[in-house]
Amino acid sequence: MAVVAVLFQSLLQHLHLFFEQTYLRMQPFDQGVLLLEQYLLLLKQGLLQLDLLLLQADSFPQVLILLSHFFFRRHDGTVSDSFLPWQVSSSPVRLPAMSSTL
Repeated sequence: MAVVAVLFQSLLQHLHLFFEQTYLRMQPFDQGVLLLEQYLLLLKQGLLQLDLLLLQADSFPQVLILLSHFFFRRHDGTVSDSFLPWQVSSSPVRLPAMSSTL
């Protein structure tokens, strides 16, 4: 009975060492996966910052459009009462036809 217990203990010890060795061999792979995940998170953060920058750049012309709309709506009477060259109140002038004599 003692011999079976010693052999069983030896078998358990070998299994424990085998699993410990396997675990230690997998550690570099785990570290590599963690480093890859960290790199991907940094890349995602950089892309989000770029997206935010582009979003701000896209909204800049919209801000100008809104401000110009506000300005012209607020000063609509002032602008329309002023003399603008394309708003001539007189009728168009006809030029006399030129005849060519050769």
